[in-house]
Amino acid sequence: KISKLKEKLVCAVMSLFGTKRGRIETLSSEEVEMELEKVNPALNENNIILITVLNPIYNINVDTIYRVCRSSGEVGRIVIFERGQVIHALVEFRDNESAIEAKKSLHGCNIYSDGCTLKVEYAKQEQLNVKRNDEKTWDFTKTESLKMQEGRRGSRKVLLKEGPTMDEFQWTQKKMYEENEYGNGNRAENEYGGFEDRNRSR
Repeated sequence: KISKLKEKLVCAVMSLFGTKRGRIETLSSEEVEMELEKVNPALNENNIILITVLNPIYNINVDTIYRVCRSSGEVGRIVIFERGQVIHALVEFRDNESAIEAKKSLHGCNIYSDGCTLKVEYAKQEQLNVKRNDEKTWDFTKTESLKMQEGRRGSRKVLLKEGPTMDEFQWTQKKMYEENEYGNGNRAENEYGGFEDRNRSR
């Protein structure tokens, strides 16, 4: 059981990197060129591109596609799927200009020196539907909203620019000691803002 668990763990870790897949039928260089020419010119410009990975001898995941596409513009969503031995990736950019740049700069390129040639064309979809973030699908717009929330928290108005002074720190320590000494339930705040010991007042 332990050996099987280790094997599954190694496979999961290796799939995140550029590790080779099992045996696949690869295309010759002539066949790759023919496939690259089979781009439908009737498809309208779109902010979503369809990437077909020819000769995908390496594992392809969201991180791989993101690193390839991010130089062209802001990536919103990625969906990767396989049909037989061919890997496809739908990449949604924030605007058409980024998708146009990606199509122009990535079409015909290899991800790695010995394979994974990219055929890039415009997709028919208007928006990608991503239900979860994993190695095959990712919604970067949700990630950005979390960053924006973190940024809003970090940009709140700060009332005290410096940390507590030594006197304030000692006062806090003394107050915590007194509360532990008397017990929180035995002390009550009086009308003047001080504290009185309920046990002593009885």
